[in-house]
Amino acid sequence: MPLIAMFVKAEMEGVERLVFPNDETWKLDVQQSGGTEVREGVTIDPTNEEEIPNSKGTANFLIKWEGAKAPSSISVMTPSRSTPIKDKDVKDKTLGEYSEGGTMQPVAVFDCRGAEPVKWYPLGVTVETSWGKFENVDLSDPDGWMECSENGDTATVAEVQFEFRVVKMSEDGATRAVESSFSSCILRVVNLLGDADTTGAVAGQMAGALYGWRGVAGDEWGRSRLCDLQQWDPYAEIGVRAALLYHVFPAGREVQLRQREGHATIRVFDHPDEQARSLIGEIKSETCVQQMRLSGNFAKVMGKDLNDQDISGWVGIKNVVPLGEKWDFSEEGSDEDNAPPDAGYASAGRSTVSPSASHERGSASRRSLTTPPPALGSRGYPV
Repeated sequence: MPLIAMFVKAEMEGVERLVFPNDETWKLDVQQSGGTEVREGVTIDPTNEEEIPNSKGTANFLIKWEGAKAPSSISVMTPSRSTPIKDKDVKDKTLGEYSEGGTMQPVAVFDCRGAEPVKWYPLGVTVETSWGKFENVDLSDPDGWMECSENGDTATVAEVQFEFRVVKMSEDGATRAVESSFSSCILRVVNLLGDADTTGAVAGQMAGALYGWRGVAGDEWGRSRLCDLQQWDPYAEIGVRAALLYHVFPAGREVQLRQREGHATIRVFDHPDEQARSLIGEIKSETCVQQMRLSGNFAKVMGKDLNDQDISGWVGIKNVVPLGEKWDFSEEGSDEDNAPPDAGYASAGRSTVSPSASHERGSASRRSLTTPPPALGSRGYPV
């Protein structure tokens, strides 16, 4: 949500302040964000509420740019506890009025999404003096504005200048900005400026987990993204891989270390690379530890060393036994015969999917992305 503040500067004499009423319309020239198209003389009414298509949100002003699929919007923003502004030039300032003659001062903040103000027409301003108040004043005259009282007092406003600056909302305010749908969440994040593709991708993953499949497919924009995904990954291979990783490589599960050659201890290394590793300690065989992740022929574990101190490092995967499993090393055989029964410990070159499972995988991977998947149990298996 890019916030753009309008700063005003004017030379004043005999004037206490300029007031910009909350219900007064703003006349602006607006430009497409990241583009060159400009619309001149548009009016933004703070009291007007227009529904944003495919969203539950509203805006004071909507505009459709040529070639754009969705309209852009601008709203006059009033800082509050839920949307605080941390920018030092705006924070703690009183918007809607100007009293410091000769200096730039913020008078308004606009919530801009796809459109940005580039010019202000100084109309509808209220000028307050010690002897009177003048409403709907036009300050666009290059020669300035002047008024005289019956007693000969004068009030002048001249050399009116303005500029627009992007300001930042506080992190707390951004955190509280909870959206009502998957699509509105993504659209809001990518319009926060900065590294939009990265933040959009990260937010998309979290929003997808939060709103679920039906939430993503709940509106036209989300369904369009699913169609894009189907073209990029027609057989849903990414989803299948994610399911296999979840079931085959569960992180943080309890396993038992059992020295395969029958030694009393198992060595723990600081790195899974056999060429660059260093010994950092040992763990007693037959000890239960937490397996965190795998890398090649090594598993990272957390447990207690021989001195009952916490230790975290890499051990040979051949020494890791899932709880409840027993290996039979009484007879000599090939490495494949003695390999752990859990498919998660298979080497990269060894297939771990049975023909029947492969057939089921093929059927599942070809399920239409616009059809919700079957209900899943607590571990993710279909019920």
